[in-house]
Amino acid sequence: MRKFKKQLLIVIALVAFSFQGFAQGAVEITGFGGYTFKNTFAIYGGEATVGDGGTYGGSLAVEVRDGFDIEFYYSRQESTLSAFSVFDNVNFREPGNVSYWMLGGTRNFQALNPNMYFFTTLRLGGVTFSTKDNTPDNVTKFAASFGGGLKYFINDQMGIKLTGNMLFPIFDAGASLWFGSGGGGVGVSTWSPILQFNFNGGVFFRIAR
Repeated sequence: MRKFKKQLLIVIALVAFSFQGFAQGAVEITGFGGYTFKNTFAIYGGEATVGDGGTYGGSLAVEVRDGFDIEFYYSRQESTLSAFSVFDNVNFREPGNVSYWMLGGTRNFQALNPNMYFFTTLRLGGVTFSTKDNTPDNVTKFAASFGGGLKYFINDQMGIKLTGNMLFPIFDAGASLWFGSGGGGVGVSTWSPILQFNFNGGVFFRIAR
């Protein structure tokens, strides 16, 4: 899993640097906090849950052309991970974290108010489910997300951003999901059984180039 995570981070970094050369406008840095809702999904012989919890993170957006940005996104959710299966003899519940790191494109649309913009974002990257004691049973998978929201400029250099996201950890057919210091295998028979909804708000700073 560590090798997978390093490879994914390297790919994201290379793509990020490749877009730097095409950047035409400003750089926008955002820090945010919010809340991610609980998701329960069926597994073989039972069900698993990724609990709700507070979420925080940040993003870096580089304007590559008018109205379009390349965004680098990171978020971390404090959560509870649990699963129960009568067939796989799994029964655990542990505190943990869900961390996303992604690269995506953002399209901005100016509202009637010249200080307000609406936006939509599509991202691809990875997600890590980890327990509090950082045991070897943590798991890293590919992930995707779709989001949107609005941002309001207080002045030319800063503003407020409100965002809603749908987050999709991606599991291939026949893969397994593992959590916990004692270990627990949860069979997954369908694509992306987890769908997380997240809402957050934050402050952004815009640096003209």
